[in-house]
Amino acid sequence: MKGTYKSGKWTWTTTGEYSYDANGARAKTVESGTTIEYVFLGHNPLYDKNATVHGKYVYVGGRLVCKLIGADAHAYLTDALGGVWQVWKSGANSAAFSVTSYKPFGIPIVSASTLSEKGGTCFFLS
Repeated sequence: MKGTYKSGKWTWTTTGEYSYDANGARAKTVESGTTIEYVFLGHNPLYDKNATVHGKYVYVGGRLVCKLIGADAHAYLTDALGGVWQVWKSGANSAAFSVTSYKPFGIPIVSASTLSEKGGTCFFLS
């Protein structure tokens, strides 16, 4: 639900519909006419799909390190507690490359897209 307050009155609209499986993991999302279905292993997403794009999640040592979405790759760099610190994105069909850094609780620090990279590469730092 989205609430808008104007002229002393609240107006409420539905922003999406969300379905969950018996374990409490999201099974389906419908937002703005787009439906996404999810497959989980426990509480870890393995796969998601909509009408045109499928996302695959890659884990190493129980931690999410990469999500492959069509021809794009999103690499997740985490802190010692497993919280996402940076997301690196690149696309195989474009020269776009971006990095977004986050503070604790998901607040973005910076988003930079000034670098270029050819090819669809999933980036890992060791």
